[in-house]
Amino acid sequence: MAYNIRNVIDVANKLQGMPPDRKTFGYGLAVAKGTPEVGQPIVRGPYTSAAGVAEDFGSNSEVVKIADTYFKGGWFGTPYQFFVSLINTETLASLKEWTVGQAYAVDNKVQNGGAGYVCTQEHVSSGTFSVNLWEKVETPESPETINEWAANTQYAAGTIVKHNEEYYKCNYAHTSGVEFVLVCWESYIPAGKPMEEWAKDILQSSQNYYIVLPSNEFTNEEKVALAGKVESAAAPKTCAMMSGEEGATNPLTSDDLGSLLKALKYDRTMVCYDKKDALGNIQYVNAAAISGYATVSFTSARPSITMANKQLKGVTSLDLKDSAYSALQGKNYNFYTKTTDIETDMFIDSRMASGQFFDTIQAADWLAYDMKYKLVNLVQNRGKIPFTSDGLAIVKQTITETCVEALSAGIIGTGYDQDNTLIENGFLIEMPELSEISKADKAKRILRDVKVTFLLAGAVQVIHILNDIQL
Repeated sequence: MAYNIRNVIDVANKLQGMPPDRKTFGYGLAVAKGTPEVGQPIVRGPYTSAAGVAEDFGSNSEVVKIADTYFKGGWFGTPYQFFVSLINTETLASLKEWTVGQAYAVDNKVQNGGAGYVCTQEHVSSGTFSVNLWEKVETPESPETINEWAANTQYAAGTIVKHNEEYYKCNYAHTSGVEFVLVCWESYIPAGKPMEEWAKDILQSSQNYYIVLPSNEFTNEEKVALAGKVESAAAPKTCAMMSGEEGATNPLTSDDLGSLLKALKYDRTMVCYDKKDALGNIQYVNAAAISGYATVSFTSARPSITMANKQLKGVTSLDLKDSAYSALQGKNYNFYTKTTDIETDMFIDSRMASGQFFDTIQAADWLAYDMKYKLVNLVQNRGKIPFTSDGLAIVKQTITETCVEALSAGIIGTGYDQDNTLIENGFLIEMPELSEISKADKAKRILRDVKVTFLLAGAVQVIHILNDIQL
């Protein structure tokens, strides 16, 4: 049954700051833990091959493995551009304070006396911090640990401050005066950002990303936290692709990644089942799947697709038992498996954590974006739209352009909506009559109550046939 979306688009008071026309929708973005070099942008790229990523991040890095799988995929050809970003998850502020009577294992990290330390020998802490059991580590500065510059304050060389939303590093020891003196400071970019700051910057950008997380670097708690940021973004357009294994095939567990995100009913996160090999590596099935979606341009040449049932490039299918198959589907995991009856490989099922299909979310995003773009273009490049019947017809025609493109790209189609009303060509535009518009709205130049109903074309993914063969 087709999926019906009503009122998904609200163009009122949201016409400012839209980026340029975009037919392509979604670029690969590998996100890893780490501290970027000072001065590097939050997002590196674009990259057009895994070799370029290797030059910047090393040939054995997880982001290179993701990029390698991503560029082996595609459906309409080579996927569009690829980017890399690092989340600075370990700052001094993120480390727990050292405490007395606490059992510490090797590699545990703490802060003590304003510095970070890593444990070198398993022990239970006594009344005094022992430097013989700890090694000092450098922890990068992060925005939330940097103080505002203040007047009449002593500053040592190398001190980092924030002033007028910019960061500065002290050139030499001095006592500040009433005014900020630039010669005493040099511009500084904090080395990395914690997840809160990182997510804010990424989700407020004008770009659309399919975020792929290295499975081995993030805990389930961190994955769920990032998925929440993506879900609550003010301008939904980005999706997160995560991998999970532990407990995934057990139908009785509820603390595995897929179960946690399914319970939250997240529409913008896909969870893939990736079984680790003997060395603890995974294949990044999620990168192989989204490389197909990253070739869509919502035109008749590269129309809307679903990756469900497709063969993926760069990854090997799993031979799953029926019980594991059922458990994974029940938790809305996606996985690449062998089918036993016709001996082929298929990606199952291209669902988000909520159970909604990926191509539905992608299509709804594009519909909303393209309509807003066309309306912005209309008000910016036309001298004036008169508040008359002719003016309303101009607005309707602009909206119709998006609808026609959506029909051509296979996003929408003729059918019946949830009220059993026939929707010709998959869209219905309802404009208010000029006589129904209040004088107050006309005076304020506000056109309200424009309603667009889209009937998504959906996709056939499962076919049941009853054969009646007679002699």
